[in-house]
Amino acid sequence: MSTTEEDILTMTAALYAEPVFRIAGDQGLIMEFGEGISPLIHAKIKAMLLALDLEKPAGVIEVSPAYRSLTLLYDPLVCSSQQLRQRLVDLYKNAGEISLPAPKIVLLPGSRAAAPGHRL
Repeated sequence: MSTTEEDILTMTAALYAEPVFRIAGDQGLIMEFGEGISPLIHAKIKAMLLALDLEKPAGVIEVSPAYRSLTLLYDPLVCSSQQLRQRLVDLYKNAGEISLPAPKIVLLPGSRAAAPGHRL
């Protein structure tokens, strides 16, 4: 039985049962979804990003995705970190009900895919 690189990543990446929150300064909150990099963790992050696009909590200024987490910058005068955490947990629980859009392939001018046979 052969083990592929994807199998290794899937085995070593662990999705948390619930997100873990970490304070990132006085206006930041990190929402971690798991350990390692995996398609499952990536799907959870994409679903949460879509949920935040559809229903952004009050006070959230910016959302930055990473391999296994989201970093949220927020205005502490609008909502506390505890209020934001609770709202994010609620969104996370409902994010599984959101269907992700199909990925798009975008061909950039000058790329090899855009001009088959053309050598750079």
